Amino acid sequence: MSIHKENPESVRERQVFQETLLREAKGHPHFIKMALLLGELRAAHNYETPPGFSMPDHYTLKDLIWGIMCYLGPSTQKILEIVCLSVMPLTLREIVRITQLHEQDCVECIRRLKVAHFLVSKLTRHHESLFEPSHAQVREAVRLHMAPEVATAYHRDIALILENSELCVREPEALAFHWQEAGDKKKSAFYLLQAAKKAEQSFAFNRAVEFYHSYMRLTSPNSREAVVLLTRLGDVLTNAGRGKEAADTYRKVVVQLTEVPKIVELRRKIAEQLLWSGYMEEGAKELDSLLKLVGMDISRGTWKRLGFFLLHKVGWGYKYLNWIRKESQIPPSELAKMDICWSAAVGFSMVDGRRAAELQETHLLMALRWREPYRIARGLAIKAIDTAFGGVAAASETSFLLRKVEEIACKVEKRPYINGLLSLAKGIASFEIGQWEKSTLEVTAAREIFSKECTGVAWELDTCESFLFVALCYMGEYKRLSEGVLEAFKAATDRGDLYFSVQLRTTDMNIAWLVRDQSEEARKHAMHAIGQWSTGYYSLQHYYYLFAMANIDLYEGNGVTAHQRVESEWMALQHSGVLGVEAPRVEALFLRLRAVLAASEEVDHRKALLDSAEEVIQQLMQEKCWWAKPLAHFAQAAVFYQNDQRDDAVKMLQETSDICTQRDMKGYASAARWYLGWLSQGEEGVQKMESATQWLKNQSVRNPTRMISMLMPGFGIHQGM
Repeated sequence: MSIHKENPESVRERQVFQETLLREAKGHPHFIKMALLLGELRAAHNYETPPGFSMPDHYTLKDLIWGIMCYLGPSTQKILEIVCLSVMPLTLREIVRITQLHEQDCVECIRRLKVAHFLVSKLTRHHESLFEPSHAQVREAVRLHMAPEVATAYHRDIALILENSELCVREPEALAFHWQEAGDKKKSAFYLLQAAKKAEQSFAFNRAVEFYHSYMRLTSPNSREAVVLLTRLGDVLTNAGRGKEAADTYRKVVVQLTEVPKIVELRRKIAEQLLWSGYMEEGAKELDSLLKLVGMDISRGTWKRLGFFLLHKVGWGYKYLNWIRKESQIPPSELAKMDICWSAAVGFSMVDGRRAAELQETHLLMALRWREPYRIARGLAIKAIDTAFGGVAAASETSFLLRKVEEIACKVEKRPYINGLLSLAKGIASFEIGQWEKSTLEVTAAREIFSKECTGVAWELDTCESFLFVALCYMGEYKRLSEGVLEAFKAATDRGDLYFSVQLRTTDMNIAWLVRDQSEEARKHAMHAIGQWSTGYYSLQHYYYLFAMANIDLYEGNGVTAHQRVESEWMALQHSGVLGVEAPRVEALFLRLRAVLAASEEVDHRKALLDSAEEVIQQLMQEKCWWAKPLAHFAQAAVFYQNDQRDDAVKMLQETSDICTQRDMKGYASAARWYLGWLSQGEEGVQKMESATQWLKNQSVRNPTRMISMLMPGFGIHQGM
């Protein structure tokens, strides 16, 4: 260091610098250079302390920065203070206007600040330099040492200059900040409102929510203004996927309204957001009250009678679709009734299929009656999804409905939403007939449309991701599944989306934690999820919880516990109607089968359990979907193994491996291949086991053997783990 080494003060400086560098700089080259520069500046000034700076025994990094700043002179200090206060990088012209210094003086001061590593610059597209602090620590140090009255004056100067630049339109939030810091609440509020609108237009809805909240904290709107603002805030919260907050915000508006149509529409939004975000009891109560208000009586069981007429009405509707009505030609009260049924049908669709059906078919019949194409198209898309749940047997009817949606879509003004819904329906239809890869492509396409071209579509995005993740699980894409689920769970939790956060911690998606060999964490998440859920009856979510917990039991090698858990809930599951849908029925039968086979390894009465397993295998073999057969064969192989029929077990495992490999069920294929190697003799068997194990490791599965024993127990391998 080029300072006066003979001076005791210099020795002290050196010691202070060394301590500071170790403690504060943490090896950052810029901060090391700052410490050296301060030493050189103090030596050059004969260690005289400049005004505003006291020499502490132990520096902090901010002391180093402030010390250098005090040696650089008042003009340089002023420029640095202004640049550090500004939330936006400043041009030379703006710095000159704010500081009122000569341009040449500003250029020289900026040069010094860059040499001191306080400022950095970047070029705009017009080749103009923008200046900003080199590091957040520089900004903090300067702001920390500024007098409040000086900072207030500078904020005002910055705001006045920026107000006359293009930033007034491009970055209104910057102006809002500077005017607020300058003490002008009125101007700050004006720009906060502009910032909120700009954020909405950019689909940055969470940012828009922050700006609206800040605006309302700064202002005292009268009741009429409050109604407009709160309604807008509720809509933005809806678009951000924060359904419960949106519903609570709409409630603040409803109590101030007197016009019935507006009350009905806002109460519809309240019920919709509560149901769509998983607050089922609260949402159902709001819905029932709303249906009474508009004079609609949709009793349970009505959906069966409505369904009898549906295809006839659909055909009638298509015949006359050339003669359609615009929304303006339909009584608002009828539009409101249709929208109420739609909101509720969607809300119940992944919770209570029966109630969803009655509401959805009422919505569709009303849309057909009034010949309103947008509502017909969305109704038929949801009807196609409902039909797709019939699986392979309903595939032709599902295809027919999807074609009709495509035909009607060209007559719809809100086409992006219908296109997204159509892609989602196609993805679900592919999923329900076991076309996993095709399903992932279609739901991903739907997600792109919803996220980039639509607003207020949190439920639709949740549904896209749900089917994507479960398809990935069937395909054995455990790495993508685990990463996607954990990311989606954080996002759902942050926005208060109870429905999706419960979904992500149960069903096949709970495997995301098992992939990481975190079975206890998986159990905690599942238990916490069901503890948050409340419907008052056995819903899909209760089945999802059963599935997740039994999977965890199997993963941990607790076959008897898994068997007891499944059998204790089987009757409730049958009565719930969940098993009326092909895909979850096959999944549930296979879960029951796995639990039986796992338990048979741990008890003395093995024969009774194996007989029970044979019965469930026959049930699986009777299913029409193709993937029931390889799953049944996998289980049959385990039964053969336990009955000492080794050759038959090998044959069944080979069939399972072949079919699963051909049809994109690579996780099950790898498990079957591992068992084939385990039952085989010699080097070839070892190679098969190693190949299957490596495949699972490539999918980020940390404990392949446990994963294999969960996918298909009954071979006794968990006893050695």
